[in-house]
Amino acid sequence: MDNRRTIITLMIMIAVLILAGTFTYQSLLNITYLDALYMTVITISTVGYTEVAEMTAQAKIFSIFLIMISIGTVGYLASELVSLFSRGYMQDTWRMKKMAKEILNLHNHIILCGAGKTGHYILKYFLDQNVPFVVVDCDKDVLEALKEQDISYVEGNATEDETLEKAGLEKARGLIAVLPTDEDNVLAVLTARQMKQNLTIVSKAIKKTSHDKLKKAGADLTVSPNEIGGRRLATMIMKPSVVSFVDTILEDSQIMVDVEDITITEESPFLGQKLKDLNVLLKKDLMIVGIKREKDFLFNPNLDTSLDLGDTLIMIGQTEQLDKLNKSIRQNTKIIE
Repeated sequence: MDNRRTIITLMIMIAVLILAGTFTYQSLLNITYLDALYMTVITISTVGYTEVAEMTAQAKIFSIFLIMISIGTVGYLASELVSLFSRGYMQDTWRMKKMAKEILNLHNHIILCGAGKTGHYILKYFLDQNVPFVVVDCDKDVLEALKEQDISYVEGNATEDETLEKAGLEKARGLIAVLPTDEDNVLAVLTARQMKQNLTIVSKAIKKTSHDKLKKAGADLTVSPNEIGGRRLATMIMKPSVVSFVDTILEDSQIMVDVEDITITEESPFLGQKLKDLNVLLKKDLMIVGIKREKDFLFNPNLDTSLDLGDTLIMIGQTEQLDKLNKSIRQNTKIIE
């Protein structure tokens, strides 16, 4: 941006020089404005063509000053143009190609539609947690900020098929719609759902009446930032210690504790087992605090509870142990070292 402003300023200065030179030569040499413009251009460009009239002493002195001023201005403009096209343009071209290749190679990533006020905190969390994601946005200022942070993005409208295809929707595992309006979010959700049925979609709902519309469009979950913010503020004043404890677990990097959810699939080594039989329970650093079963939650479940297909374990434990747990599930092993 600084280079472009400098170039615009220099071009304005050259235009002023040409106008000043034209009027001055016309006055000093008593020639037509076309001839005066011709004299100005050949003087500034220093091409050395023949003058259109006999040069007076005043005209020669003016030409000397005009050449001195114009050489510096034109030279500086030329260097800035070279810098803009060779450094800025080439760097942007290389960066865009590199980013497009990175997006093409993404698998099981999240598509974040909108990186505004809400999206900013989402991408910050993804960066902290090393979650693969790509942003879709069309706001130039937002895209410029993403570029400075070296964050992968696709410029375009998140409600269009082509844009979501560029973001790798076919290989994505989830999509978050946090666009400025509910109407845009509904359309983005509807487009994404039509393109991929087995996609987890979460959307922001600004109005209370938008939750049902978003779910009908294909959203799995909807969230109202205002509602969550209000509840949190109320909880902070009523139960500050509880909020402090939860924040410490989730956000304090010095305490290596995390929350994880693990869904029981047909390939899961835990399918059909009881909680008391899981090797996980033998680890003091891991604790199952709940099970999500269809639309219900079982808090502090009984150890005799059997795990059914589709159940989701909610666990709290040390980050290292949770990572090992996920690794063992991916490798379809029952023993967690």
